Amino acid sequence: MQKILIGFIALSLLFFVGCDNAKENYKPVLNEEQMVDLLVEIHLADATLNRAVNRGKINNAQVKGYYKEILEAHNITRGQFDSLYNYYSKDFDGFEKLYDDVILELQKRKKDIELEKRAKKDKKE
Repeated sequence: MQKILIGFIALSLLFFVGCDNAKENYKPVLNEEQMVDLLVEIHLADATLNRAVNRGKINNAQVKGYYKEILEAHNITRGQFDSLYNYYSKDFDGFEKLYDDVILELQKRKKDIELEKRAKKDKKE
């Protein structure tokens, strides 16, 4: 899993360097809100898949399929995702805000899960 993540980051950085002038002509296929949703799903998948790989429940070949499904659910390809990531990451302040929104959404989901667990526990007692 870590190899995939490192490869993804390296590929993103390579793409970032190689397409410096493309931003002026590039129209993102996902707006910021949609990009936040996509990144939230990717980070949730990262956590889930990393745990599953470490426990031997799935192999690294299966991991790629999960990411592909996430991209397909958002109607984009891997190349489009790389372009989006490059586009949004060129504006550091905007990218930081985008990731602040990702973190807030992940925290909200965590809190919702904790409340749901607590409600189930209270119901049993």
